[in-house]
Amino acid sequence: MKKYDQLIFAALLAAVFVLLSATLGLILPTEINVEGAVDSDLPVAQVQQTVVTAPTQPAVTTPPATQPATPDNSTDDTTSVPAADNTNDSSLPQGNEAILAKYSELMNDAKAKSVGFKKIEWQAIPEEKAQFEGKAFGKILPIASNFFKTEEDAKANPEFKSKDDDATWLPIYHNQKGCLLTDASVIENATCTELPDGNVKIVIELKDEDNSEPPLESPTCDSYIGSMFTPIQFASIRNTLETDPAVKFIVKNVDFDLTYFDCVAELTYNPATNQIVQLDQFMHIDIKINDGSILGLSAKGNAVLDNYMYISEFQY
Repeated sequence: MKKYDQLIFAALLAAVFVLLSATLGLILPTEINVEGAVDSDLPVAQVQQTVVTAPTQPAVTTPPATQPATPDNSTDDTTSVPAADNTNDSSLPQGNEAILAKYSELMNDAKAKSVGFKKIEWQAIPEEKAQFEGKAFGKILPIASNFFKTEEDAKANPEFKSKDDDATWLPIYHNQKGCLLTDASVIENATCTELPDGNVKIVIELKDEDNSEPPLESPTCDSYIGSMFTPIQFASIRNTLETDPAVKFIVKNVDFDLTYFDCVAELTYNPATNQIVQLDQFMHIDIKINDGSILGLSAKGNAVLDNYMYISEFQY
Protein backbone atom coordinates (compact mmCIF):
# COMPACT_ATOMS: atom_id res chain seq x y z
CA MET A 1 0.00 0.00 0.00
CA LYS A 2 1.40 3.41 -0.96
CA LYS A 3 2.11 5.94 1.77
CA TYR A 4 -0.56 8.32 0.49
CA ASP A 5 -3.14 5.54 0.56
CA GLN A 6 -2.15 4.64 4.10
CA LEU A 7 -2.57 8.20 5.33
CA ILE A 8 -5.93 8.72 3.66
CA PHE A 9 -7.14 5.34 4.82
CA ALA A 10 -6.14 6.14 8.39
CA ALA A 11 -8.15 9.35 8.15
CA LEU A 12 -11.19 7.47 6.88
CA LEU A 13 -10.97 4.98 9.71
CA ALA A 14 -10.85 7.77 12.23
CA ALA A 15 -14.13 9.21 11.00
CA VAL A 16 -16.09 6.43 9.31
CA PHE A 17 -14.54 3.09 10.22
CA VAL A 18 -12.78 4.19 13.39
CA LEU A 19 -14.27 1.15 15.08
CA LEU A 20 -11.77 -1.07 13.24
CA SER A 21 -8.73 0.36 14.98
CA ALA A 22 -9.68 -1.55 18.13
CA THR A 23 -8.67 -4.78 16.47
CA LEU A 24 -6.27 -3.58 13.80
CA GLY A 25 -4.21 -1.26 16.03
CA LEU A 26 -3.86 1.13 13.11
CA ILE A 27 -1.20 3.85 13.28
CA LEU A 28 -2.47 7.39 12.88
CA PRO A 29 0.08 10.19 12.33
CA THR A 30 0.05 13.24 14.58
CA GLU A 31 1.13 15.46 11.67
CA ILE A 32 0.66 14.68 7.99
CA ASN A 33 2.31 16.13 4.91
CA VAL A 34 -0.37 15.52 2.31
CA GLU A 35 -0.53 17.96 -0.58
CA GLY A 36 -3.74 19.98 -0.47
CA ALA A 37 -4.67 18.76 3.00
CA VAL A 38 -2.19 20.52 5.30
CA ASP A 39 0.75 22.86 4.92
CA SER A 40 3.26 21.10 2.65
CA ASP A 41 6.11 22.68 4.64
CA LEU A 42 5.17 20.75 7.76
CA PRO A 43 7.66 17.94 8.53
CA VAL A 44 6.25 14.48 8.94
CA ALA A 45 6.20 13.85 12.68
CA GLN A 46 6.74 10.65 14.47
CA VAL A 47 3.65 8.53 14.45
CA GLN A 48 1.82 7.18 17.46
CA GLN A 49 -0.54 4.25 17.72
CA THR A 50 -4.19 4.93 18.40
CA VAL A 51 -6.56 2.23 19.56
CA VAL A 52 -10.31 2.63 20.01
CA THR A 53 -11.92 0.50 22.68
CA ALA A 54 -14.67 -1.61 21.18
CA PRO A 55 -16.15 -4.88 22.35
CA THR A 56 -16.73 -6.44 18.99
CA GLN A 57 -14.51 -8.34 16.70
CA PRO A 58 -14.58 -6.30 13.49
CA ALA A 59 -17.62 -6.34 13.68
CA VAL A 60 -20.47 -6.46 8.68
CA THR A 61 -24.27 -4.90 -0.24
CA THR A 62 -27.24 -4.02 1.86
CA PRO A 63 -28.20 -7.58 2.72
CA PRO A 64 -30.13 -9.52 0.11
CA ALA A 65 -33.70 -10.52 0.75
CA THR A 66 -32.32 -13.76 2.14
CA GLN A 67 -29.07 -13.99 4.02
CA PRO A 68 -26.11 -15.87 2.48
CA ALA A 69 -26.41 -19.60 2.76
CA THR A 70 -24.78 -21.04 5.84
CA PRO A 71 -21.22 -22.13 4.98
CA ASP A 72 -20.95 -25.79 4.05
CA ASN A 73 -18.27 -26.43 6.63
CA SER A 74 -20.38 -25.16 9.51
CA THR A 75 -23.59 -27.11 9.23
CA ASP A 76 -22.91 -30.56 7.80
CA ASP A 77 -22.50 -32.26 11.14
CA THR A 78 -25.48 -30.84 13.00
CA THR A 79 -27.25 -33.10 15.43
CA SER A 80 -30.67 -34.26 14.29
CA VAL A 81 -33.62 -36.04 15.84
CA PRO A 82 -36.25 -38.19 14.15
CA ALA A 83 -38.66 -36.14 12.06
CA ALA A 84 -42.09 -35.61 13.57
CA ASP A 85 -45.32 -36.12 11.70
CA ASN A 86 -46.79 -32.81 12.81
CA THR A 87 -44.76 -29.83 11.63
CA ASN A 88 -47.14 -27.48 13.44
CA ASP A 89 -46.58 -29.06 16.85
CA SER A 90 -48.43 -27.03 19.45
CA SER A 91 -45.56 -27.65 21.88
CA LEU A 92 -43.39 -25.24 19.90
CA PRO A 93 -43.25 -21.70 21.28
CA GLN A 94 -45.77 -19.45 19.56
CA GLY A 95 -45.81 -15.65 19.49
CA ASN A 96 -42.99 -13.14 19.95
CA GLU A 97 -42.81 -13.38 23.74
CA ALA A 98 -42.66 -17.17 23.87
CA ILE A 99 -40.15 -17.39 21.02
CA LEU A 100 -37.92 -14.77 22.64
CA ALA A 101 -38.12 -16.59 25.96
CA LYS A 102 -37.02 -19.85 24.32
CA TYR A 103 -34.16 -18.17 22.49
CA SER A 104 -32.99 -16.56 25.75
CA GLU A 105 -33.25 -19.84 27.63
CA LEU A 106 -31.09 -21.65 25.09
CA MET A 107 -28.48 -18.89 24.77
CA ASN A 108 -28.17 -18.29 28.52
CA ASP A 109 -27.78 -22.02 29.11
CA ALA A 110 -25.01 -22.25 26.50
CA LYS A 111 -23.13 -19.35 28.08
CA ALA A 112 -23.55 -20.76 31.58
CA LYS A 113 -22.12 -24.11 30.48
CA SER A 114 -19.20 -22.51 28.60
CA VAL A 115 -19.92 -24.58 25.52
CA GLY A 116 -17.33 -25.23 22.87
CA PHE A 117 -18.06 -24.14 19.32
CA LYS A 118 -16.79 -23.38 15.84
CA LYS A 119 -17.27 -19.85 14.49
CA ILE A 120 -17.05 -18.44 10.99
CA GLU A 121 -17.42 -14.66 10.71
CA TRP A 122 -16.73 -12.14 7.99
CA GLN A 123 -17.47 -8.53 7.03
CA ALA A 124 -18.19 -6.55 3.89
CA ILE A 125 -18.41 -2.87 2.88
CA PRO A 126 -20.43 -2.80 -0.37
CA GLU A 127 -19.09 0.00 -2.53
CA GLU A 128 -22.44 0.49 -4.26
CA LYS A 129 -23.99 1.48 -0.93
CA ALA A 130 -21.36 4.10 -0.05
CA GLN A 131 -22.01 7.74 -0.86
CA PHE A 132 -19.51 10.39 0.23
CA GLU A 133 -18.67 13.92 -0.82
CA GLY A 134 -15.26 14.34 -2.41
CA LYS A 135 -13.10 12.16 -4.65
CA ALA A 136 -10.95 10.52 -2.01
CA PHE A 137 -13.56 8.10 -0.72
CA GLY A 138 -13.95 6.22 -3.98
CA LYS A 139 -10.32 5.25 -3.67
CA ILE A 140 -10.49 4.55 0.07
CA LEU A 141 -13.35 2.06 0.21
CA PRO A 142 -11.59 -0.71 -1.75
CA ILE A 143 -8.59 -0.28 0.54
CA ALA A 144 -10.80 -0.43 3.63
CA SER A 145 -12.29 -3.71 2.47
CA ASN A 146 -8.82 -5.28 2.51
CA PHE A 147 -8.74 -4.90 6.30
CA PHE A 148 -11.81 -7.10 6.83
CA LYS A 149 -11.87 -10.86 6.92
CA THR A 150 -13.42 -12.05 3.67
CA GLU A 151 -15.90 -14.89 3.35
CA GLU A 152 -13.23 -17.05 1.71
CA ASP A 153 -10.69 -16.38 4.45
CA ALA A 154 -13.25 -16.92 7.20
CA LYS A 155 -14.26 -20.33 5.85
CA ALA A 156 -10.64 -21.36 5.41
CA ASN A 157 -9.68 -20.28 8.94
CA PRO A 158 -12.60 -20.81 11.33
CA GLU A 159 -12.29 -20.11 15.05
CA PHE A 160 -12.56 -22.98 17.51
CA LYS A 161 -13.36 -22.70 21.20
CA SER A 162 -13.12 -25.75 23.44
CA LYS A 163 -15.71 -26.52 26.07
CA ASP A 164 -15.03 -24.76 29.37
CA ASP A 165 -12.89 -22.16 27.61
CA ASP A 166 -13.73 -18.51 28.07
CA ALA A 167 -17.15 -17.93 26.46
CA THR A 168 -16.39 -14.25 25.78
CA TRP A 169 -16.83 -14.56 22.02
CA LEU A 170 -20.16 -16.34 22.12
CA PRO A 171 -22.84 -13.64 21.91
CA ILE A 172 -23.37 -11.54 23.89
CA TYR A 173 -19.63 -10.72 23.90
CA HIS A 174 -18.07 -10.08 27.32
CA ASN A 175 -21.34 -10.87 29.10
CA GLN A 176 -22.32 -13.81 31.28
CA LYS A 177 -25.65 -14.02 29.45
CA GLY A 178 -26.40 -15.02 25.88
CA CYS A 179 -29.48 -12.77 25.66
CA LEU A 180 -30.68 -9.91 27.86
CA LEU A 181 -33.70 -8.91 25.78
CA THR A 182 -37.08 -9.14 27.55
CA ASP A 183 -39.16 -6.59 25.61
CA ALA A 184 -40.88 -8.45 22.78
CA SER A 185 -42.31 -5.19 21.38
CA VAL A 186 -38.95 -4.44 19.69
CA ILE A 187 -39.20 -7.61 17.61
CA GLU A 188 -40.00 -6.95 13.96
CA ASN A 189 -40.70 -10.60 13.21
CA ALA A 190 -40.23 -13.94 14.96
CA THR A 191 -40.91 -17.51 13.84
CA CYS A 192 -40.37 -20.96 15.29
CA THR A 193 -40.65 -23.96 12.97
CA GLU A 194 -39.81 -27.64 13.02
CA LEU A 195 -37.32 -28.71 10.36
CA PRO A 196 -37.52 -31.92 8.32
CA ASP A 197 -34.75 -33.48 10.45
CA GLY A 198 -36.73 -32.89 13.64
CA ASN A 199 -34.67 -29.96 14.88
CA VAL A 200 -36.41 -26.64 15.60
CA LYS A 201 -35.39 -23.29 14.11
CA ILE A 202 -36.02 -19.90 15.73
CA VAL A 203 -35.68 -16.75 13.63
CA ILE A 204 -35.87 -13.33 15.29
CA GLU A 205 -35.52 -10.00 13.49
CA LEU A 206 -35.32 -6.86 15.59
CA LYS A 207 -36.50 -3.37 14.67
CA ASP A 208 -33.96 -0.79 13.52
CA GLU A 209 -32.09 1.09 16.24
CA ASP A 210 -29.80 4.13 16.23
CA ASN A 211 -26.51 4.27 18.07
CA SER A 212 -26.85 0.96 19.87
CA GLU A 213 -24.59 0.11 22.78
CA PRO A 214 -23.38 -3.30 24.01
CA PRO A 215 -23.93 -4.22 27.65
CA LEU A 216 -20.35 -5.47 28.12
CA GLU A 217 -20.39 -7.05 31.59
CA SER A 218 -23.59 -5.36 32.78
CA PRO A 219 -26.58 -7.57 33.70
CA THR A 220 -28.91 -5.08 31.97
CA CYS A 221 -28.85 -3.23 28.66
CA ASP A 222 -30.86 -0.21 27.49
CA SER A 223 -30.19 -1.04 23.83
CA TYR A 224 -32.32 -3.83 22.38
CA ILE A 225 -29.83 -4.56 19.61
CA GLY A 226 -27.14 -4.75 22.28
CA SER A 227 -29.31 -7.12 24.31
CA MET A 228 -29.13 -9.82 21.62
CA PHE A 229 -26.26 -8.89 19.30
CA THR A 230 -22.94 -7.14 19.94
CA PRO A 231 -22.95 -3.67 18.43
CA ILE A 232 -19.99 -1.32 18.27
CA GLN A 233 -19.40 0.91 21.29
CA PHE A 234 -20.86 4.18 20.02
CA ALA A 235 -19.79 6.17 23.09
CA SER A 236 -16.22 4.92 22.80
CA ILE A 237 -15.98 5.98 19.17
CA ARG A 238 -17.32 9.44 19.98
CA ASN A 239 -14.91 9.80 22.88
CA THR A 240 -11.96 8.88 20.65
CA LEU A 241 -12.98 11.40 18.01
CA GLU A 242 -13.26 14.13 20.64
CA THR A 243 -10.26 13.41 22.85
CA ASP A 244 -7.54 11.47 21.03
CA PRO A 245 -4.83 13.94 19.85
CA ALA A 246 -3.85 11.94 16.77
CA VAL A 247 -7.44 11.51 15.62
CA LYS A 248 -8.30 15.14 16.35
CA PHE A 249 -5.43 16.27 14.13
CA ILE A 250 -6.94 14.44 11.18
CA VAL A 251 -10.66 14.66 11.92
CA LYS A 252 -12.53 17.84 12.80
CA ASN A 253 -16.03 18.27 14.25
CA VAL A 254 -17.40 14.95 13.07
CA ASP A 255 -21.07 14.30 13.79
CA PHE A 256 -22.06 10.71 13.05
CA ASP A 257 -24.75 8.10 13.67
CA LEU A 258 -24.84 4.32 13.41
CA THR A 259 -28.17 2.77 12.43
CA TYR A 260 -28.53 -0.98 12.92
CA PHE A 261 -31.00 -2.52 10.49
CA ASP A 262 -32.14 -6.00 9.38
CA CYS A 263 -30.45 -7.57 12.40
CA VAL A 264 -31.46 -11.24 12.41
CA ALA A 265 -30.65 -14.12 14.74
CA GLU A 266 -31.31 -17.68 13.56
CA LEU A 267 -31.00 -20.40 16.18
CA THR A 268 -31.49 -24.11 15.51
CA TYR A 269 -31.80 -26.48 18.47
CA ASN A 270 -32.45 -30.12 19.23
CA PRO A 271 -35.74 -30.33 21.18
CA ALA A 272 -34.82 -33.73 22.63
CA THR A 273 -31.67 -32.40 24.33
CA ASN A 274 -32.60 -28.70 24.46
CA GLN A 275 -29.16 -27.90 23.06
CA ILE A 276 -28.17 -25.46 20.33
CA VAL A 277 -27.12 -26.98 17.01
CA GLN A 278 -26.46 -23.80 14.99
CA LEU A 279 -26.48 -20.06 15.70
CA ASP A 280 -26.32 -17.51 12.86
CA GLN A 281 -26.40 -13.76 13.41
CA PHE A 282 -26.52 -11.08 10.72
CA MET A 283 -25.89 -7.47 11.69
CA HIS A 284 -25.98 -4.52 9.28
CA ILE A 285 -24.88 -0.99 10.13
CA ASP A 286 -25.55 2.21 8.21
CA ILE A 287 -22.63 4.50 9.11
CA LYS A 288 -23.74 8.09 8.56
CA ILE A 289 -21.35 11.04 8.70
CA ASN A 290 -23.65 14.05 9.07
CA ASP A 291 -20.93 16.71 9.21
CA GLY A 292 -17.21 17.19 9.72
CA SER A 293 -13.95 17.13 7.79
CA ILE A 294 -10.97 14.86 7.24
CA LEU A 295 -7.67 16.57 6.37
CA GLY A 296 -9.68 19.65 5.49
CA LEU A 297 -12.00 17.77 3.13
CA SER A 298 -15.71 17.27 3.65
CA ALA A 299 -16.55 13.97 5.33
CA LYS A 300 -20.29 13.92 4.73
CA GLY A 301 -21.80 10.69 3.48
CA ASN A 302 -22.62 7.16 4.48
CA ALA A 303 -21.52 3.55 4.05
CA VAL A 304 -22.90 0.17 5.07
CA LEU A 305 -20.98 -2.35 7.14
CA ASP A 306 -22.29 -5.94 7.06
CA ASN A 307 -21.32 -8.65 9.52
CA TYR A 308 -22.13 -12.34 8.95
CA MET A 309 -21.53 -14.85 11.74
CA TYR A 310 -22.12 -18.62 11.80
CA ILE A 311 -21.54 -20.72 14.92
CA SER A 312 -21.80 -24.51 14.87
CA GLU A 313 -20.37 -27.73 16.36
CA PHE A 314 -21.57 -26.86 19.85
CA GLN A 315 -20.00 -28.96 22.61
CA TYR A 316 -21.99 -29.24 25.81
